[in-house]
Amino acid sequence: QIIEAQFLQYQDIHTGDVVKGKVLSLKPIGMQVKVADGIRGLVPSLHLSDVILKQPEKKYNIGDEVKCRVLECNPGGKKLILTLKKSLVQSKLPVLSNYEDAKPGLITHGFVVCAREFGCIVKFYNDVKGLVPKNELGSEPISCPDKVFYEGQVLKVMVLKCEPQQERLLLSFRLSSEPGPEDKWKCTPKEKQEVKYQIGEIVDVKILKKKDNGLEVSILEDEDSVVAWIPTLHLSDFVATSKLLWHCLQEGDVLPRVMYLSDKGQHIILSRKSAVISAVQEEQVVRSFSEIQPGMLLTGYVRNVMPFGVFVEFPFGVTGLAPKVSMSDKFVTDTKDHFVVGQTVIAKVMSIDEEKQRVLLNLKVSECSSGDSAAESFALLNQYFKELKEIRDLLRRGKRFKWMPSVCELVPGKGVHLVVQDVREDGSALFSGSSVTGLTVTATRYHLGDKNIAAGEKRKALVLHVDALASKVYVSLRGELLKQRP
Repeated sequence: QIIEAQFLQYQDIHTGDVVKGKVLSLKPIGMQVKVADGIRGLVPSLHLSDVILKQPEKKYNIGDEVKCRVLECNPGGKKLILTLKKSLVQSKLPVLSNYEDAKPGLITHGFVVCAREFGCIVKFYNDVKGLVPKNELGSEPISCPDKVFYEGQVLKVMVLKCEPQQERLLLSFRLSSEPGPEDKWKCTPKEKQEVKYQIGEIVDVKILKKKDNGLEVSILEDEDSVVAWIPTLHLSDFVATSKLLWHCLQEGDVLPRVMYLSDKGQHIILSRKSAVISAVQEEQVVRSFSEIQPGMLLTGYVRNVMPFGVFVEFPFGVTGLAPKVSMSDKFVTDTKDHFVVGQTVIAKVMSIDEEKQRVLLNLKVSECSSGDSAAESFALLNQYFKELKEIRDLLRRGKRFKWMPSVCELVPGKGVHLVVQDVREDGSALFSGSSVTGLTVTATRYHLGDKNIAAGEKRKALVLHVDALASKVYVSLRGELLKQRP
């Protein structure tokens, strides 16, 4: 039922109704919506979208018409709470607005309000809420629910038990209608799948199969077990990290917070690129060619590297070209020396050709900073180290490589005691040591500093970089770096 009458009283609106209204204001607490003359409702900030919006003012404008669903209506107190979450607004499942209706076996939509070690608290309409205990979170054990589920996430749940008098409700994410093992591993053609995901929507997935160029995954909270695809280069903003993650991940692993990127051919494409996800969530994107304006800074990824320049693709499918002259602050001889396919980039729009639907971009670092380049650099560095920690945790847990014990303990900045094995003609040196067993440890001539070293000598060094796939470690003996570590 969609209520569109011009004159309504609060008494005419019921929990679960879909109503249309106009945006009156945006505040930290949420959005105020005018449903009719004298009737206003509040959309809490958590309910502005299926994904959490950091800057809702970039998505909504005063006066916009919106379609909401009533979460709670108290006519006496003239209180009207609404949601804009499409998963709830468009849901065809029963509305659970009182504990008496929570019969065992009922399947409906709810949203997570709390994820802790004991499980998840899920809320419905009229403040009805229940517990999904840890053992009911999924078909596979989930050791850290707070890493898989997040506040505001809309999920399908099944009622296991309810005590209306005590307002106790026991729930499960394990739906009885889950398909069998054979159906679960089968990719459903696009035309047979219900289009239920929006670009930018965050989902949790389980790896079904590893292929040379990516991961075939199933979307966990989807009762249809929709199969999707994460290209290897979309596992991270950093190309090297993407390849390493691909090697570390195994079939059966769960990947939380992956973003729906596009639907190409018969594949749903997902991405774990943190910078791209942030750009979509913060509305720093263009949805069509008509929205592009010169001077815009957009986050995207390299689609193709040609001798004359680099093609960059952005979320929602818009692409542009950065000519060779606008690729780098350095002189470019070979474009392939500067960019690789899949690399995350920030591009500045230089010009647009509406007739030919072409966009020219600039990838020079000096032109593509939003102002605080130091903060941006540290944020990227922080994300890089965060992903390295994730990889080390995977290695420790899975014991997937013979050199795992050594590489897990080696982090940039760590001091190590080594023995000089050889000094090469180019001035670089090779080292060995108990902490680097099975790894090739190298220091370039520059990073030997002013030290004269010989084979057999014991030296202290600082870890600069660990290339886990190549089993290589790069170290420095320079005094100014060693002084920074005890």
